[in-house]
Amino acid sequence: MKRLPLLAALPLLCASVAYAAPLMSVGYFNGGGDVTAGPGGDINTLDVRQITHLNYSFGLIYNNEKDETNAALKDPAKLHQIWLSPKVASDLALIPQLRKQNPNLNVLLSVGGWGARGFSGAAATKESRAVFIRSAQEIVEKYGLDGIDLDWEYPVNGAWGLVASTPADRDNFTFLLKELRAAFGQKKLVTIAVGANAESPKKLGRCESHCSPSRLYQPDDLRHGVRHSVF
Repeated sequence: MKRLPLLAALPLLCASVAYAAPLMSVGYFNGGGDVTAGPGGDINTLDVRQITHLNYSFGLIYNNEKDETNAALKDPAKLHQIWLSPKVASDLALIPQLRKQNPNLNVLLSVGGWGARGFSGAAATKESRAVFIRSAQEIVEKYGLDGIDLDWEYPVNGAWGLVASTPADRDNFTFLLKELRAAFGQKKLVTIAVGANAESPKKLGRCESHCSPSRLYQPDDLRHGVRHSVF
């Protein structure tokens, strides 16, 4: 029997003025790759027949932060690009196998995670954002993904001082989302992780001008301190 080692399987209720979008059931799979995830789970054991979306975590960001401990992320020639560990890259190549179980499955790469560095630098300028976005586009195209999930914990807050962050992150994150959406068009998904409290969205920037956030109604997810929104 296959098991479902997902971090969470979350129903998303999407609201719109004009119509009610279909219910989405989103699963998170810890494939490894971030500073806390460890070796990650076995993608071959996943049963994805009862979910609509799978967020695979994590990709990381090449950065020059002085406290970065992952030597693989320090390559200056790849600054601000998305890094995939060999395990993550190998797993993403198996996505077509998962779609044999569920041909309508949407798969996104989650980038970041708790303690992950590089977001503040990648979002800082139009040039750095362009590098990050090109990298995201290349990964989505190479592996046939349906979008990108940005797990920046958190713009401005910077994981309570654990990672580099500046007040400018609020506006820069807005620019990053706007430019990422423009690059992807409407055929790909862009989702983000936000703190599960009323104040956190206020720090994310003026996203409403270029995207329509869906709201997540799921009390159990609040225990994890994070909720996700779709743009």
